[in-house]
Amino acid sequence: MSFDPNTDSAKKDNYVNKYGRPKIELPRSIIFTIVLGAIVITIVVAGTTTANPTKLLRGANNTTYVHVTDGKSPGSAIKNGCCYEPAIIDKAEFIKDPDKLRATMEEYYELCGVCPVFISVYDEDWKKDGYADLGRYANNFTTYTQNSNAFVILVSVPGDKNQRQFFSYVIFQGRNAGTFMTKSVSKHFMKVIKEEGDSGANSTDIFNAAFRYAIDDANSKINPTPAERALFVLKACLPAIITIAVFLTILIVLSVKFRREIKAGNYSDNLF
Repeated sequence: MSFDPNTDSAKKDNYVNKYGRPKIELPRSIIFTIVLGAIVITIVVAGTTTANPTKLLRGANNTTYVHVTDGKSPGSAIKNGCCYEPAIIDKAEFIKDPDKLRATMEEYYELCGVCPVFISVYDEDWKKDGYADLGRYANNFTTYTQNSNAFVILVSVPGDKNQRQFFSYVIFQGRNAGTFMTKSVSKHFMKVIKEEGDSGANSTDIFNAAFRYAIDDANSKINPTPAERALFVLKACLPAIITIAVFLTILIVLSVKFRREIKAGNYSDNLF
């Protein structure tokens, strides 16, 4: 079948956008970015607080109830398993000077409201039940407070006292305790335990040093110096700053590209 370019059919308007220029999509992209950026930035800013943490509130009747029980024997709590204040439940007699450690734990509690509880058990307590490690054994413990203020350290040591330089431990805490015992603070808390243990310090000094670090950190949040306050505000606002910077960068790139397209004449009479 042949086609004659001189026939009437060739004179018909058979072309798309025959009389118009290509339409630029950039203006729509810019508007969409502005709207999306405004929504995201508003959400991020709404979730940002620059107020320093304050001491946690205690539970009902001014008590902080911490209950720690071994799930293997329901209804039978470890000795002194129900704690209304910082406590040391040293079943394995691991801590050399419990009074010294308890005093530091109580100082931390009075400062920020996080309720520390120290528990020690023997390795044999959980290995005889077939647990692969202390972490899995710890899953059988329940810990809660009326305000979720608990910060519990579960330590396991060999039954042989000559092997007491070796110990393992896990830490678990209530939701509210995370106000002060953040991931970074907990990580450094554990780092202090390792460093003190590697230095040959006794059991009391190991955990006492870790809580002294926690006390200093909590105090810097509750009673910050001007420099600490400025650093806290910067950290709190960092997500919002990064979000704003990202959307501004995108807008700048789109705007520069749009101006180049205009100069090149690649736009239609109706941009939108």
